Amino acid sequence: INASFLRGNTRYGQMHSFADWEVGPEVEAAFKQVYPERRFEPLSRSDVFFKSFYAGLPDAAPLPEAIREFIINEKWPQGTYSSMVLRHEDRVAVMAMPIMAMGWGKSEFGQWTTRIGFRVREGAEGLSDRLSEAAYAGEKYETTREDGRNDVIYCEVPGMPAWVEEPNGDWRVFRYYHSQEISDYAHTFYTRLGVNLFVYIFSQ
Repeated sequence: INASFLRGNTRYGQMHSFADWEVGPEVEAAFKQVYPERRFEPLSRSDVFFKSFYAGLPDAAPLPEAIREFIINEKWPQGTYSSMVLRHEDRVAVMAMPIMAMGWGKSEFGQWTTRIGFRVREGAEGLSDRLSEAAYAGEKYETTREDGRNDVIYCEVPGMPAWVEEPNGDWRVFRYYHSQEISDYAHTFYTRLGVNLFVYIFSQ
């Protein structure tokens, strides 16, 4: 369920993810052949999946204060993740997420073998007025939010969101943060999510 601006080049999706609360057209077409009467729907953040083994977020204290609130309240609220599911006979038959490689390996030195950064949305007084009139040299895309409304994403560099017009009329910029603490935190979260997935599969 990666956003459309990440689908044009496989390299874009390797840099980061961006959830679109709609499955991609290829996925939708493939499963329509198997379940012609079924449609993908958002997985509720209260679903037992998100509590099947681990519940909530890892301790966010190591995160920089500048991004901690966004991670807790907007990015991964209550330790949940963007998920679309297709149900069959009241059970989840197919689950789609922006990232499926949940948890990467560690080296012989105990370090994660990849680095993960965070993209956060930031606003400031007067920023909406300035961004609404800003010129841009890239492309813009609509992405579907969890509640069905649309964000308009502006990309100056292909595959990299620069700012967003949100449905409530606010405009915010995207900032990208990288540090060892951020990377370790993200790896821990994705690994816990992966464990929840396996427990969920074998217990439902």
